Amino acid sequence: MNRVQPDSHISGVLKKLSTPWIIASERAYRVNKLNLKKVFILDLACGSGIQLAAYSSQLNTPCIGIEIDIERAKIAKKTLKSILSDELFEKSKIIVGDCLQKKQILFDEKIRFSLIHLDPARPTDIQSHTLTEMKPPPIEAIEKWKSLLIENKEGINMNAKSSNPVAIITGGSRGVGAATARLLASKGWNITITCTSSMEDAESVVKECEALGVEALALSADVSDDAACKKTSEDTIEKWGRIDALVNNAGTTKFVFNHGDLEGLDAEDFLHIYKVNVVGPFQMVRACKEMLLKSDNPNVINISSIAGIKGIGSCLAYASSKGALNTMTKSMARNLGPIRVNAICPGFIQGEWLRKGMGDEMYKAANENLIKNTPLGLTVTPEQVADGIYNFIGVSKVVTGETMLMYGGHDLII
Repeated sequence: MNRVQPDSHISGVLKKLSTPWIIASERAYRVNKLNLKKVFILDLACGSGIQLAAYSSQLNTPCIGIEIDIERAKIAKKTLKSILSDELFEKSKIIVGDCLQKKQILFDEKIRFSLIHLDPARPTDIQSHTLTEMKPPPIEAIEKWKSLLIENKEGINMNAKSSNPVAIITGGSRGVGAATARLLASKGWNITITCTSSMEDAESVVKECEALGVEALALSADVSDDAACKKTSEDTIEKWGRIDALVNNAGTTKFVFNHGDLEGLDAEDFLHIYKVNVVGPFQMVRACKEMLLKSDNPNVINISSIAGIKGIGSCLAYASSKGALNTMTKSMARNLGPIRVNAICPGFIQGEWLRKGMGDEMYKAANENLIKNTPLGLTVTPEQVADGIYNFIGVSKVVTGETMLMYGGHDLII
């Protein structure tokens, strides 16, 4: 594969630097002199950014490209792919948004920074501003740096982020999660969905969302793993620069319908179910909290169950975990405002997940019994639950700390 080579002017500029880093954009450059760990390139998709990426390739150093929007990020990704070796490309990444908001990345080393401003009309006119020991840099240094970086004739907003609201839906590959993804996509939301074992289904949901004119992302992530929760949040922020809603839909159970059968469960069953159904939502909220607080419509929707209200359901541990989730919903709503935190408590949800757990015969009998005996004569569909979720997100904007019961009056016959 042909690799782009840095021009002699850029190489010469970099070799003259006495401080470790360069910043790169159409008007400003920054690169480590020799012993680079990473090269941060603001506006990598421009010509000079490409030259700097080529220079980092010669130094065998990964690139971090920082772009103002998704379209330029796509160009930058293709650029890196053509310039870097496969190994370096795997270690590189593209960040969307204002690099000043990425202090944890840009300032994770105690090093001296040199801010270089190159006048396009006079490329040899270099103005250097040394900013010492910045972690984080002093406010006055940021302002000086920012004034140089954001200077541009086009008035580009370096704080640019997705104009569409963004939602993360855990357990989004099937059932309620998939239905919610499709509904929010139809309303103009960009979507991140996670799953643990059905990536093929998740990618199919992504394609359905994209067909509705939005962007979508599928991630393999287990919510019981805190690192996976953090990465889900980070990947979403990196792609769109915002999080406006979190739908904690991922869940698990063990089917032991007789709650009196205490031998049907053990401590490991309880711990596993609680780790996914209670600890998982907690970890996801914690990972997304900072970005949710920047939204003008921040929402957390916890998908609970009638089991947490009535003490029924697939097993004792499941019912207990959903009761705990309902309580956590209220505690979070009380303390995380202006983030609105609510829960949906469906009953019998039509679909393959419940059919597989119950078996065809029991599933059919339970569904028919509920349709016959509930006041509304129905059992709910994933799409109806998705409607309830959207009601909390997009309609009932003064509601928090509530649990919406969605089961056709099922609780009234128990």
